[in-house]
Amino acid sequence: MFAGTRFLKRGTNDKGDVANEVETEQIVFDSTVSPLTVGNFTSFVQMRGSIPSQWSQDISKMVPKPAITLDIADPFCYVAGQHFNGLLRRYGSPIVVLNLVKRREQKRHESLLSEEFSEAISYLNQFLPPQHQIINIGFDMAHTNKKKKTAEVMPRLAHIAYRVLNKTGIFHSRKEFYSQKVNPHIYRKLSLGGYLKEDHSRVQTGIVRVNCVDCLDRTNTAQFALGKAALAFQLYVLGVLENPKLEFDTDCVRMLEELYEDHGDTLALQYGGSQLVHRVKTYRKISPLSSHSRDILQTLSRYYSNTFSDADKQNAINLFLGMYKPSKTATPLWDLMTDFYLHNSIAAGKRICHRNLYTCWWDYNVMNSLPLPVIEEKKELESSLTEIVKTHPMDPRTDGFFDHYRPFEMTSLEDLLSFYMNHSVRDVMPSFTSDYSPFSVRVRPGRRSESIGEKPPNPSVTGISSTASASSETSDTDSADSSSEDNFVFLDSEESSYSLSSSYGVTFENMFSKMGQVYGIELKSPPEKDMKKYKKFVNIGKYAGMYEFITSDSRSLSVSFKLNQKSTFSNDSTRCTAVPTAAMPVRNSTVGSSFKVQRNELEE
Repeated sequence: MFAGTRFLKRGTNDKGDVANEVETEQIVFDSTVSPLTVGNFTSFVQMRGSIPSQWSQDISKMVPKPAITLDIADPFCYVAGQHFNGLLRRYGSPIVVLNLVKRREQKRHESLLSEEFSEAISYLNQFLPPQHQIINIGFDMAHTNKKKKTAEVMPRLAHIAYRVLNKTGIFHSRKEFYSQKVNPHIYRKLSLGGYLKEDHSRVQTGIVRVNCVDCLDRTNTAQFALGKAALAFQLYVLGVLENPKLEFDTDCVRMLEELYEDHGDTLALQYGGSQLVHRVKTYRKISPLSSHSRDILQTLSRYYSNTFSDADKQNAINLFLGMYKPSKTATPLWDLMTDFYLHNSIAAGKRICHRNLYTCWWDYNVMNSLPLPVIEEKKELESSLTEIVKTHPMDPRTDGFFDHYRPFEMTSLEDLLSFYMNHSVRDVMPSFTSDYSPFSVRVRPGRRSESIGEKPPNPSVTGISSTASASSETSDTDSADSSSEDNFVFLDSEESSYSLSSSYGVTFENMFSKMGQVYGIELKSPPEKDMKKYKKFVNIGKYAGMYEFITSDSRSLSVSFKLNQKSTFSNDSTRCTAVPTAAMPVRNSTVGSSFKVQRNELEE
């Protein structure tokens, strides 16, 4: 709705649609059962987007970082309210805002946006109920990363990620295992939020919204930290992990890191004109020195694209998305001085017929369905012509497996996206290892923890590609002596590092859980009272049936005991039943003999 390039599309339009708004969904499922109706699926949704305010940067001067200006004063935060109203309609509550914009600078640049955003959230929250208010988390990543000695960015992002999941939760199509209810993980402070349905499945409520100035480099690293914490919980509820914890230097996390870097590179090429500059390894302080030259090339490529080619790209986007509709009377697209009127209907002369009160900036039906979103609770969309029809759960027309793979057609596996996905053994795992677990830590023995800030030796030893990262120190003039006062609870001493314990050798005890942990019951020796009762009935069974006596001369005598029943009925079994007979004397005047009449004849 407000798509474009980096410096030409900033902030939001008059309807609350922000620039570079991307919804990211991370899906982990058990592939042993493919249908969506009976499979075990988990999902986590997060989003990124520019700061919802009408601001821009002056690109008339060819400078690397143009000055930020706030274009239109909005004392009632109307456009920000429109934006968060859309989030409440689509995702429900709570809305968690992770703001990575700098807060302390010698020369005010990014801090203008940070203050504007924080004031808008505070203004909107005073009209919301306390349980549905917007949660604002500020974290100055650039200032924290400037500390030379320690790598504090990723542990603090991990702390934020687990707190976010405690609010929003994840989606899980099945109920939790019995062992997870009886024996919860040892990190009791780390629990999942969300909404539990009647069938004990879990639904994510609300969303986390991550942003920096460009929503590219810092945002992608923060989304990776959120995805890493969500992946730990997804594997935990699927029964793969014993605790919702994942170590960095594992094949599983490296695959996730490559996935998010590809994701960030795609968005950066579209919005910024180059690939990512600051990556996850940059904030972990383990990027190799060879990546500095790559940073310079990416920065030059982004600067060239923003200066020379973004205008033509913006015109193509406006034409492709239908923002500009060509006609004989309209001014040609390339002759327009600005496309501001294409994206802002109020500025183009259109009036707002219906507008909510300033103290009620959300829609009236939003509060009736929170914490669930309106489009999920009411199953309604704005100006939608679709009709919801109830179908059978196994209908192939509504099954995602059939929709993706299409087994009823001739499908080539090489044409599918899943065929080219990363593989832990093929692409990530070192060739010299003998431990094939994707959750094993692969670092050189004797290496200290990453929280100390020591860079590892040759990255190829740990299975990290030296060409897949980029590092560069920020060149902004932040105050070196000012402390970063972020508005979130800092790490406790016992939770300062989100890492698993060192991997031990594989034994029977750590591979298989105990019976009491899985089934809730433990096998024990029976008490003496029950054993006497058991022996009593065993002896009765011996005398009631057939058994053998072993004599001293190795001769076996077979003795049969049979209990006489005081009944006229025979010993029936489940396989055959003997029909009982009844004797009845009948006299005939001519013959004078008696005979027996069968029971079945008497029943007539």
